[in-house]
Amino acid sequence: MSRDLPMSIALVPQWDERELPAAMAPSCAVRGTEDAITLQFDGDGAPAVVLTPYTAKRLAQLLERGLQEHAALRSGLPGFN
Repeated sequence: MSRDLPMSIALVPQWDERELPAAMAPSCAVRGTEDAITLQFDGDGAPAVVLTPYTAKRLAQLLERGLQEHAALRSGLPGFN
């Protein structure tokens, strides 16, 4: 007996950020190996973030876009040029 299954299923992640801790880090060290990029943030009890090279590249692209948007919003303010 065969069942017809959908060819693909769209998965939509559900994020619940209510319990997610946030912290401000004054600086960050980056270390890389062939298999991983590690971000070590300074701060009280700040954990390291380990990324695959693909994820690190995507994060770099998103950070660059965010910095461009930040600069565009603040282009007229002293110290943000």
